[in-house]
Amino acid sequence: MGGERLDAAYYQDEFVAAYLRVTSTSLKSRPLAGVDGLVEAWIPKRTSLVFTNDREYGTPYLRAHDALERLPPFERYAALSQVKDGEELRLRPGWIVLTCSGRNFGPCAWVGRRLAKVAMTDIMRLVPRSEDDGLYALAFLSTPTGKALIRRDPAGSVINHLSPADLGSVPVPLLMPQAREVVITKMREAVELCDAASSALLDVDADLRQLLDIGDAASATWQAFDSPRASTQVATDLRSRLDAEFYSARHSDAVRRIASGDNDRLEDVADLRMLGRYKRYYTESGHGTPILSGGQMHQFRPVALRNISDRSFKDPRAFRLGRGWSLIGCDGRVEGDLGRAGYVSSLFEGWMASNHLMRVVPGAGIDNGYLHAALLLQETQIQLKSAATGSVIDALDPATVADVSVPRLNRRIEGDLGERVDQGYERWSRAYRLVDSAASLFEASIRESHDSRGSRSPEAGIS
Repeated sequence: MGGERLDAAYYQDEFVAAYLRVTSTSLKSRPLAGVDGLVEAWIPKRTSLVFTNDREYGTPYLRAHDALERLPPFERYAALSQVKDGEELRLRPGWIVLTCSGRNFGPCAWVGRRLAKVAMTDIMRLVPRSEDDGLYALAFLSTPTGKALIRRDPAGSVINHLSPADLGSVPVPLLMPQAREVVITKMREAVELCDAASSALLDVDADLRQLLDIGDAASATWQAFDSPRASTQVATDLRSRLDAEFYSARHSDAVRRIASGDNDRLEDVADLRMLGRYKRYYTESGHGTPILSGGQMHQFRPVALRNISDRSFKDPRAFRLGRGWSLIGCDGRVEGDLGRAGYVSSLFEGWMASNHLMRVVPGAGIDNGYLHAALLLQETQIQLKSAATGSVIDALDPATVADVSVPRLNRRIEGDLGERVDQGYERWSRAYRLVDSAASLFEASIRESHDSRGSRSPEAGIS
């Protein structure tokens, strides 16, 4: 089972059981990567990047875990022409990217239309031999067995690392042709739905900007500045805020653009809810209720999702999410996810969310999806970020965001845009369920074939 391995983690029951399931089975197998593998795995060499503030001269650059989001925002741009072998950093459609470093290494994502536009460094590329092989590998990596085998054998004494060679020792069971076809078909439909959802949300943003006549969005919501900025503010114009960013040209311009048309205060169109702290009693999978953090609400398949017991809360109902609500990250970094909005689709309905997420419950006079689109608008995001308080950690609360200006249109147009937003998120929800269905079928087939051969306990494999 391990040869000369002495690290205890390698022999954990979860990992040993997964290994036995794929080696003691009636199914044939194929390596995940390598000469005979489903994919070719590689990581680009480390290099020094050159960044630009203008998207016209750069390629969108994402960090490793940004690839796991449904619609990662483009905020940084790499000038690949100024980087040695810079084109190697660009992703290609139909690849799989696998997070290969850090505490939560192992989650992966399909490179669809959105990711095919970006450059990335510290993430493993899995290049399928064919599209079917890629979809099949993606389904396997979504199963409990696949996840366990990927995480079983990392290198690194402090930070876990996975290398392309490690994937060559991961066997992928080959299901019977009919089951394999069902798995591939479900995964193909899922990645197509994800592409359609991304396009829908981006199209709504472009149409909303055109209807509001506010021009194109800037290259980045929160532009980094290379030199100090200075401005003058008349003392009589100062309100209760004395922090410079609240009076910056960036904030003033965002407010001016929205104020040029019909608009309402955020507090007047939505109920803004912040919840208190709670004791955390987490439960095993299958018990309790899934609870989302700020980062997880943007991910297609939330990483390290945990379930929590109702006894953690004085009133569990207050923490359950309602369909059509928006959620706003209310602490963190303004140059990060502070103020960024997530949406409660049918997938998240009834789930719970951390007290670090502000609930934005639409009022009777505004469409749920439209309010979410308005919150995602770059000018609204700038207002939210500029409203942050806190000497060390930036924070938002209902009082500080109450005066954020929300653009308004006539009810018919708002309803049309809102329906498109909701349908976009429902496509992601259907894609999530399809991946779950494909992974469940794959896992059940592995376990059934293993049981038919006569199973051994994990402990038997350690002796």
